Amino acid sequence: RGICFSPTLSVGQLLFADDIALLAPTANELRQALQVASEYAIRWLFTYNAKKSAALIVYDGLKQKPSIEQEKKQGFLLSGVSLPVQETYTYLGMSISSKLGAMWNKSVRVWICKAKAALMAIRSKIVQTSGLVGPAFSLFRSFVLPLVEYGSQVWSPLVGRGVMDEIERLQGG
Repeated sequence: RGICFSPTLSVGQLLFADDIALLAPTANELRQALQVASEYAIRWLFTYNAKKSAALIVYDGLKQKPSIEQEKKQGFLLSGVSLPVQETYTYLGMSISSKLGAMWNKSVRVWICKAKAALMAIRSKIVQTSGLVGPAFSLFRSFVLPLVEYGSQVWSPLVGRGVMDEIERLQGG
């Protein structure tokens, strides 16, 4: 079933190369997904790296926070290994928070800072010294836009208006 991020977007897993993130709306459904993943690994004769794995319980900030201690007691197993329960987790460079409303803000703000630094370098090294605008646009598309668009299909419906305004200002030059 996955996590419902918006009325039109529900995600059950994030997959990239040999990385996977399982998403579930309840702790019990996550346990079921972990069991399926464990059985899949047995069938196809591979193992997960438990040192790089964790459980993250995401909750809506308006609702009551789930009992992290209660979920830790019940545990989350992946191929028989108990996973730590964390409040934040970094997946493919994205720092994900357990609080749904602030889930992506930290990562997106880090990317905005990196994009601003790249933009300043382009302005100072290319435009101001040579006056060439064409190469600056190519560099902007290659080095600035990817930083602020990375993962935007997932995080854009969830970040605050202030974050989106910052991105708009950055893109406006």
